[in-house]
Amino acid sequence: AGAWAAMSGNGHRPVTARIITVWNIAGGVGKTTIASSLAYLASQRGYPTLLIGMGSPPDDLPMMLRLSPEPNLAHWPQNPTIEGLRVITQKVGSMNVLGGFVDDMAAGQMASANRDSPGSFQSLINTAIREYAVVVIDTPPSSQAALALGVSNHLVLVGTPSMASAMRTAEAYRMVFERMAGMHSLSETT
Repeated sequence: AGAWAAMSGNGHRPVTARIITVWNIAGGVGKTTIASSLAYLASQRGYPTLLIGMGSPPDDLPMMLRLSPEPNLAHWPQNPTIEGLRVITQKVGSMNVLGGFVDDMAAGQMASANRDSPGSFQSLINTAIREYAVVVIDTPPSSQAALALGVSNHLVLVGTPSMASAMRTAEAYRMVFERMAGMHSLSETT
């Protein structure tokens, strides 16, 4: 609750949108479960919430939430507008969900898009923060992680209680704070 304590005048939106990347360089540590739970709790507290899956092929998030794999993140470049975003999301209770990629080709196309192009992941996030107070990104241990980490203002590193997982989590932390220093470019709009 502390992360969402700073409120605007209407009492329903944080002053700054929370873009939370849930990630680790290891797979199978519970990232999708944690991301889904964070998004669900935020939506239950009344925050307009979007949960984005970035997995491929195919993304586990829709299956876990009993949603259709279509539409998904690959549809964003076809209509990169607020209306286009509304069309490609699915509802789970009061939370909106945007499933990830169904194949590696679509994931590669988004990864190679220019950050400033209308169909880029950056554009998706800049559009989403006009509608959502909380955006949670379920990020796989793949090249897609750089897209999510580059737009986030919060990071949740997920690991399991083992020495190997602790070492992978420490490496993920080092990578984010050393290799990606200065790469964050979230717009200042709320």
